[in-house]
Amino acid sequence: MQENIDWLFDVGQVVQFHDMIGTVLGRDISALGGCQHFYIEFEGESHGRPLRTVRGQFLVAA
Repeated sequence: MQENIDWLFDVGQVVQFHDMIGTVLGRDISALGGCQHFYIEFEGESHGRPLRTVRGQFLVAA
């Protein structure tokens, strides 16, 4: 089902979430509402959580 999705970001792409920079490790789409979720590994200071799941609408390309 996920092969026809226009993803906001590619796996391996560098993105920014607030003041943190990270790399997309994986992605998924919710069954309800179709929200894109991205699994991010953050570099440097990550406020104690280097791995996070973030909705695509809160990310920008870095």
